[in-house]
This record gives sequence, structure tokens and C-alpha cells, in this order.
Amino acid sequence: MKLKDLNDLIIFDAFPLTYDPKQKIILTHLLHLEEQTLPQKLCTIYTTRNLAEKFKKYCEITNYKGLFTDNFCYLEPYNFTDIIIEKRHTLQMFTCESQDADHNLMILIRENGKLNYIYAGNFLDTRTALLNDDFAKWISQGVEKLYVNLKHVPDDQLYTSVQKLPLLAQCLKEIDTIVEYHEGRTFAIYLNLFGYENFIYKLSNRFPKRVALLSNLSIFNDYSEKRDDKLLEKLDVGRIFVTDGVISEEKAKENFEKHGNISINVIADTASCLPIGLNKGNHFYRLCYSPEPETYDLQLLVCLCKPKRIYGIIDRFNMKSKPPKHLIEYCKGIPQLARKPQQQQQPDAKLENKPALPVILGPISYNQNQQGAHRGPFLDDCESDEDNS
Repeated sequence: MKLKDLNDLIIFDAFPLTYDPKQKIILTHLLHLEEQTLPQKLCTIYTTRNLAEKFKKYCEITNYKGLFTDNFCYLEPYNFTDIIIEKRHTLQMFTCESQDADHNLMILIRENGKLNYIYAGNFLDTRTALLNDDFAKWISQGVEKLYVNLKHVPDDQLYTSVQKLPLLAQCLKEIDTIVEYHEGRTFAIYLNLFGYENFIYKLSNRFPKRVALLSNLSIFNDYSEKRDDKLLEKLDVGRIFVTDGVISEEKAKENFEKHGNISINVIADTASCLPIGLNKGNHFYRLCYSPEPETYDLQLLVCLCKPKRIYGIIDRFNMKSKPPKHLIEYCKGIPQLARKPQQQQQPDAKLENKPALPVILGPISYNQNQQGAHRGPFLDDCESDEDNS
């Protein structure tokens, strides 16, 4: 994704097909990396050593030749980095790193001492960031523009304030139900190659000494038992094998008939997921989970940062750009939200219900022609729609 007011020179979590030495990629996570097309030559990549090492390994196993030793500029977590965009145009960047197993990043960008941008990406560890004094100082006066992933945030008509079980906990609970019902079977769970590190960590803790990683997942994860791929073809009662990719229902049926394996696809596409139908003859399950921010994560971040504008991150995997009103409400902060029911009973409280900072929703531009495939989607800040609710 590009920020248009930075002249398309800063790109987040995407790889432009046309090489431009002036462009800079900021890599905040690796989710969907294996689904992206890498160009013949990469421009400079800003990221942490944790993410860079995984990216290098991925390039090695895919035999990608466009990565060189001088491609990376390493970001130090919870430290400052200056990026020169053009002559006399320097950005000061502050990097927050998650302490979860995925090590995702959140990037804060200042221009001339003013916090203009926060790019949250798939960062979920806001509590750790808040414990850092520099982060707390940077957000103390609010931020002009906050970029967030709105994929899991419901529209206003579907929103309920009742606290739900987090998606990760829901998925693990469903796996627990399947494993308990099919006791004595061997299980194979299929995931994306990147982004599910925290899922694997939680799964390993939930089923101690039973989880084993196969294929490329064993290269990128260090804290779980690893096994040879051929073991998936052998009956290993109670074992839970985790591998990258997806399995078709036909192949799952074949594995069940030959080896007695129960197959589970964990995917992000809710349209492809089926309700769990437990019966002894069922050999294939589709569960929904993707490691992206949920409503609570974004409510906390918005409440802390008090942005003047909120943008949804748009790319080929996320096209939800307009934040719902229930999320915008959190720009007021927790105290105002807590007082809101009482204020509604007072006729003179209308002015107090206005957000402390005006929230302006930015429209999007998305070029779907051939040029768009090379330049990528961006948010257009030339115009904006003011929220008058």
C-alpha cells in the first residue's frame, strides 16, 4: 500500500513490479507473502532483523534471485530511524514490534516534529507498545492519519458491543472439539506459510507434545517438534501434524481412507468455511481464522491515538476502506464513551457528544487497469468526506 501524499515513494507490505530506486518498502508483516509476485529486482526494504531473516529464507527456498545483501535497512524495535525521501524531505520513523511469535510491526512517522501517520498493519500488541515511554510521548497529542486493517471489523448494522470470544480462541476451541470427538485419530492441519506463528505457538501449548511441524513450516518456526513429511502417511495416534498449504476435499478423503487422517483447513475466507458437522465418517473440516486485528484491538488503538482521520488499508487482500461509526466513536476516548448514556438523557448534552477531534474519512482510488498492477492501490487524500453524524 502507498501513501499518496508521500509521492508514492513509501510502500507498505507490497512489492511494486516496476523497479524504482527511489522507492522504499516498509515490511511490517509477512502474511500472504507466498501469494505475492516478487519483481525481478527489489528496491530498499526497511524492516527488523526478525522479519528480514524469514524473508531471506523464503527467497532461498523459492530460488528467487532479485534479493541482494544491500537490499535491507534494519529497523531497531522501539527506536528512531530517519528516512530521506527526497532532497530536504526527511521522515522520522518509530518502530513498534510485537512480542508475539509473529513479530509484526507498527510504524509511526513524523514530519517536522508532527506525528502525521501511524500504519498499524497486522500489529496486535498495543499493550506492549504503550509501555514504551517514547511511543506514549509520540501519541500524546494524537495523530493526523491512522491506517488500520478493517477486515474483521463488522459494519454498523452488524456490530454488537457484547464481548465475543477472540477469533484465535474460537478456532482453537473448534480444533479441540474435533480432536476430542475423533479420539484415536491422526490430524493434519493446513495453514498459510506466514502469519500463523502465534497460532502454532498457542496450538502447541494447548496440545503439549502432540504438535509436529512439516514441510516449510518447520523452517520458519523454532519452538515446536518437527517431523519428516513422510510421517503424515503413517498412523501416529493422537498426533497433530501442521503443514503449509491447503488440501482439497478429495485429497482429504483419500488420506482418510489410506491412513485414517482427519484433515483441517484453516483459512481466512469465511465464504469457504462450513459449520462443524461432527460425525465419525467426517474426515474434512474448514475452519476460519486469519491473524489480523479484531474490533477490540482497533478500538484500543483508536482510543489511545485519537486520530483525526482513519483509513482502511487497501491491497489485493483487503478492500474495506471506510471505518464504521462504532469505531470512530472511540476517538472520543474511554471517559466520554462511559458518560454517553447519561448525556443522552440531558437535552443540553448534544455538543458534548461531538468527537474531541474531527474524524474525516478519506475516499479511496483503486486503479484496476494494467498500470494499477504496477503501481498498486493507494488512498487519495486530495478529497475527504467529513463525518457529520
